[in-house]
Amino acid sequence: MFSRLLFGFVVLLLAAGAIDPAAAASKARPVGAKFRDCAECPEMIVIPPGSFTMGSAASEDLREDIEGPQHKVTIGRSFALGVTHITRAEYARFVRETGHYGGPACNVFDVKQQKGTTTASRNWRDPGFPQTDRDPVVCVDYDDAHAYVAWINEKVRRALRLPVDATPYRLPSEAEWEYATRAGTTTRSWWGDTISHEYANFGADCAGPACGPLVEGKDVWIYTAPVASLAPNPFGLYDMAGNAWQWIEDCYEASYEGAPTDGTARTSCGRPIFVSRGSAWVSHPRYLRSAARDRLNPDYRSGYLGIRLARTLD
Repeated sequence: MFSRLLFGFVVLLLAAGAIDPAAAASKARPVGAKFRDCAECPEMIVIPPGSFTMGSAASEDLREDIEGPQHKVTIGRSFALGVTHITRAEYARFVRETGHYGGPACNVFDVKQQKGTTTASRNWRDPGFPQTDRDPVVCVDYDDAHAYVAWINEKVRRALRLPVDATPYRLPSEAEWEYATRAGTTTRSWWGDTISHEYANFGADCAGPACGPLVEGKDVWIYTAPVASLAPNPFGLYDMAGNAWQWIEDCYEASYEGAPTDGTARTSCGRPIFVSRGSAWVSHPRYLRSAARDRLNPDYRSGYLGIRLARTLD
């Protein structure tokens, strides 16, 4: 009885403006807690602060030079990351409400020709292969991802009565992404040093970076899989390896020399190229590794590239 009365009292205080809803929400979010800030918002999970070694050792199998030098990163505060990729259904709601037009042309892997081909008629609605509403949205570029972030931030400002310039949602930094992917592990992938279709939806082994789909083990999908179809990592995050690459906030440099060590994004680079992480249904097995990274032009759209959001927690 008392707990019901207390809950009702808190609701009345919130309605009256006596309690800051943003502050109340942040206090109710311990590490590992899942939450949604609004009806349209993706499900997020709270990631703990901590330190880790970013990048790969020179001795790591399948390593690329752009993954070094290894360096210590300390993330001093909790933050939140999307439990899954942004799905087609979530992105469709954004497009319906805003009328956002992402532009034509998407690079889609041609299974018969075993290579990616940019086709003007392809887009997130029709990436060249079948998807469900629960599959990750693909064929979105860096600006599309930021437009989606801006829409979510507007929703959250209204829902939580935040200041007009508040932007709690964003793309993850590269350091946050790798820290959350590793989830306390130091092996090549969060599940160990093996390349395994038991934990990720990825492609065949070949000479190139995109090798075509491969169905094996628990990976029963030729193309993208519905999000959360395979096991989560120790932080409760799904598809951090495989399914679809994810846009990262950082601009790209071919080395970690001079990279931030506090978990923030790198925002000053020699070229306007941006990082992607995570690998995809078509990717070479080397990209399943937690340290693996790629770089893309901001206007690049492909059938194996999507979005995962991060949220700053105060």
